[in-house]
Amino acid sequence: MNKSRLFKILFFILVFVITIHSVFYGENIQTILSALQGTKPTWILLACLCMVIFIWGEAASIKYLLYKLNVSLGWMKCFIISGIGFFYNAITPSATGGQPMQLYYLKKMNVPYSVSTPIVLIITIAYKMVLIGVGLPILLLNKSLFGSYLQDVHFLLYLGMALNIGCVLMMSTMLFHISFANHIAQAILKVLVKLHLVRNFAKIQDRLSKSMEQYRETSIVIKGKMHLFLVVFLISLVQRIFYFLITWCIYKAFDLQGTSIFNIIVLQLAISAAVDMLPFPGGMGISEFMFKRIFQPIFGVTLLLPAMVLVRGIGFYGQIFLGGLCTIMVFFVLRHFKKKQQKTGKMI
Repeated sequence: MNKSRLFKILFFILVFVITIHSVFYGENIQTILSALQGTKPTWILLACLCMVIFIWGEAASIKYLLYKLNVSLGWMKCFIISGIGFFYNAITPSATGGQPMQLYYLKKMNVPYSVSTPIVLIITIAYKMVLIGVGLPILLLNKSLFGSYLQDVHFLLYLGMALNIGCVLMMSTMLFHISFANHIAQAILKVLVKLHLVRNFAKIQDRLSKSMEQYRETSIVIKGKMHLFLVVFLISLVQRIFYFLITWCIYKAFDLQGTSIFNIIVLQLAISAAVDMLPFPGGMGISEFMFKRIFQPIFGVTLLLPAMVLVRGIGFYGQIFLGGLCTIMVFFVLRHFKKKQQKTGKMI
């Protein structure tokens, strides 16, 4: 295990321990357990289903874009790639680890970087554009909702939105401005050379040039088919809604009434918008802080912590569990790929 990966794991564990301590310190665990035992199992199962559909949503985007670029990859493999992305995003600061690992494993499945890189960029841009293009107008136009629930956390919300906008602008530039993308790739290669991680510079440089030419061709295809982005945006919108519905399912699991499904979805959207780009794995710590601030009037003092345990347990730690299974499964998938290649004597 390299030092970088070890540091990320240790950092994740440290933040996790601090978060658990801050959330449960001084709380009556027996009271929390009693509240959890009183929930309706059907709604808990629906919340779990929403989490699975959320991961399937990205798999659908991967499958769709690969198909449109004439690359065949099975549904299960697309789901595994999706799960890997969410797993590494959850355990790395600012959710930065998922996309590189998706590119790595797509390459192992014979999807070249020139094809996978634009796909991952499109999905990430669309995923964040849902927060910016849909979430920001709703939050700004709904003054009563903003004033009643979000007043104490408006700084985090504005900061998160600004970071998401900056990320979308940078990725859009990389996708549609080929010379900028090439400049970034060359800069990364030079850093790798200085760190002595790349030895045969001339050979790698030649491969990079060929990959950038393929990347250019793929980018041109995407520019000529902008409806692809619209389809992925709509898939991402549905995907996000299912994720936000986890909180609604937990609300119903406690047999609560009085708050509309729309308000709960928008408030959960606000949390995602605020923490999505912050330098904490999975927004740990900040997500819990915002949940307690925003949802206390909705769940009440008694049920607030049990509700947060279920929402974060299913929506975040459930992702880690399912994504971890996908990360384990990929080794068996790649072994199957290798055996098929050896039998057929050609790439799959």
